[in-house]
Formats: sequence, C-alpha cells, structure tokens
Amino acid sequence: MAESYKIYISSTYKDLMEQRKEAAEVVRQLGHVAVAMEDYTSTEQKPVDKCREDVKNSDILIGIYGYRYGHSPRGYKKSITHLEYEAAGEVGIPRLIFVIGDDCPWPNSKYDKDLTRINAFRADLLENHTATIISNIGDLSVRISTALSNTTNELEAQKTGSPRPNIPTFLPYLSNRSKQEEELEEIIANCYDCLHQKPLVCFIHGDEQECHCSFIEKMQKYVLPEMLHLPAEKDSIERLCVRWPGADASVKIRLERLQRRLAWELTGSHKHDNDTLIQALNSRPVPVILDFSLAAANWQDNDPELITRWLEFWNELSDLAYGKKIFLFLCIKYKNTDKISYCPARKYKKRNEKARDFLKKLDLHQYKKLNSLVFTELAAIEAEDLDEWVDKYAANFCDAEKLRYEIGQYYKMQRITALCMVLLAERLHQLCCKTQLCG
Repeated sequence: MAESYKIYISSTYKDLMEQRKEAAEVVRQLGHVAVAMEDYTSTEQKPVDKCREDVKNSDILIGIYGYRYGHSPRGYKKSITHLEYEAAGEVGIPRLIFVIGDDCPWPNSKYDKDLTRINAFRADLLENHTATIISNIGDLSVRISTALSNTTNELEAQKTGSPRPNIPTFLPYLSNRSKQEEELEEIIANCYDCLHQKPLVCFIHGDEQECHCSFIEKMQKYVLPEMLHLPAEKDSIERLCVRWPGADASVKIRLERLQRRLAWELTGSHKHDNDTLIQALNSRPVPVILDFSLAAANWQDNDPELITRWLEFWNELSDLAYGKKIFLFLCIKYKNTDKISYCPARKYKKRNEKARDFLKKLDLHQYKKLNSLVFTELAAIEAEDLDEWVDKYAANFCDAEKLRYEIGQYYKMQRITALCMVLLAERLHQLCCKTQLCG
C-alpha cells in the first residue's frame, strides 16, 4: 500500500478560499493528510512561526498563487505565503506550484491594488519552477491530483527503488471527443493546401463544465500535429490566448480592444494595423492557434454583431506567407445552471439559448477567405465513450481491465449515464491512481 504523506497547502486565504478547499479534498481523496492554516486551533505560537514550522514538518508543499501577495507580519518584509514557500525550500521538500494564468477569468476584487510585489513573486515562481499555469479554474483539482500523484510516486521510488509510471498531466482530457476530432479532420483534409490564404475559424461551444480550453490544449499537443504531419515535439504548434473584451462598451470600442489585445500577444505592442499583424504571424516558425473565449453568462445584444465584425476582420486580412497556418478558436461557454436558484437560472438559460441560436443561424459561407467550422456541441461523457481511450492510452500506465471495471462501477453506483468533463477528469485520475501499474 502506498505511503501517506503530509501535504501543506499554501496560498493567500480570502481570494483562494474555494481553491484551498479543492486542494485539501484532492489530498484526502489520494489518501494523504492535508495541512492548512484554516484548521489550526488556539496556540501561543505566532501564526507565521506556526505556518513555517508546519511547512518544514510536511513532505510536500502545494502552492496556489493568484494576484494577491498577502499579509506581511510585523518584523517581516515578506508575506506569510511567501515565507511558507521559502520554508519549504529551506528543508528541500517538493514544491508544487500552481499559478492563476493571465488568461484565466478572475474577479477584479481578487487583485491587489498595487501589483508590484505579487507580480515580482509570480515572476520568480515561473522562473524557478516548472509551474502549472491555470487557464481554467475548473481544471485546478485535476491538475493538483496529477502533480501530487506523480510526486508521491517519485518519493516512493526513491525509498523502494521500484518506480511506477507517472500518470500524465494531460490524462483526463484525452478521453472521448471523437465526433469533434472527426469534424476537424475532415475540414483539415479539404483545406490543407490553402490555410495560408484561408485561416481556419472554429467555434467550440458547450456547457462551461466541458473543459473547452483543455480541448484546445489536446488539439494543440496531439490532434493537430498528427493531422498536419508535424514532428512529435512539445512546441510544434504555438498557442496564444487573447482575452475577449467586456460587454461595457459599443461594438466599435470592443472590437478595437480586441485588436489591441491581439497585437499585444503577437508583437508586445498595441499597434494593430494589418501589415503589422501579418508580419508578426509570418515571423512565427510554427503554426499558430489564437484562442478566444466568451462566457454566455455575459452574452449581450451586441455580441452577435461583435462576432460578425471579428469574422469580417479575419476575412479581410491579407494572405499569410505560403506554408504558414493559423487556427482561430472561439469558445462559447454556456452557463451551468444546475445549482443556481430559479430566477438567476432563468436569466442564464435565456442567454445560453441566445448564444446557441446565434451559432445555429450563423452563415459562415459568406466569408470567402475563411475556412470555418462550428463543432458539434461538447457534451458529457458516457462510460462506453472511454473504452478506446482505456485501450490505446491509459493502458500505458494502468491495468486496463481493472480501470474499465472501475469506470463502469462508478457510473453504475452514481446512477448516471454521462458525466461532465470537469468531474470526469477528477474521478478518472483517481481511478487511474487506484489501478496504476507497479514498476
């Protein structure tokens, strides 16, 4: 039986309260002990001393970092969160770093007014660690689960000399999206030789719990390289996330903001004339994915016009150099209303339907210089959808028959026919850990 470890959870508190709970739940589900300051009882020790002592007595630190630096105790220039991170370094325990990404939707209320210290701290974390960047906050628990499982595997291997194969970080999102992949394969086959003249625009839509961003990540790392006959390398396709503008302005202003943000991602400048953008795209050594995301919960009456203008912008852009390829993914995430009271749920359902109706009526044929595709809506995953994935992928690090049995039992016990990708990702990783092959 695998050993149980003490896992210290470090972060600022109020802004990351829910994420701390998720991390503690993951730790417990994997059979370890979660140590967190919110569980402390009364003691004469100063909070900073208690935190640092507990870090040093733990086996692993999980650090979650957003946009608040945190409180600096009297006599210290650094925050408690920063001091916890340093304490882990002093005793040499593994530090698993999770950083909320710039493209992750994050409330303005959870930012420091002065970002100087937190930006410097984040920069140090990203420079000194292979950190996990969180683009979708719903993915956090499974990212923690994967990193923690692999780290405890390494610790056990050091003690026993019998390593077990790691479970890949990307594991949960390699489960079935075959319908969408077939649609992409068909359009790539039809437009392969003209992608430099006609960028490929894809609309990805579905419930917000169906992991749109991770679907794009799968296409970037696995699906598109294979379809484009690219070498199996980590950076064979570049991906840039461009933040969709808020709904507090006219279409003209929103489009201007969108173009500025695009230029900034491509060039580091806000200059966004066509020649500058084309030059920036042509300078890329590999194909480029530009990733945009729109929450249907914020759908406004002028969003259809903005999307239309966005399509026109790309349709009118000059051709790329021969052989260059660009993929534009616009994710439309429908608000999940399962746990929302009646009146707000009714409002969100109406906005969801407006967004769906727009996609149904969208005439993409009018954009002659674009290849385009509206994917079949992302849906929850049924147990039988996982059969091929188990055989072709999970069998590399799990007992395939045991894993298939455990998946079937879970669906049966929960009395469900399908499970959303967010919940499936977490459960699937736990089942993989349970059926993991020995070294």
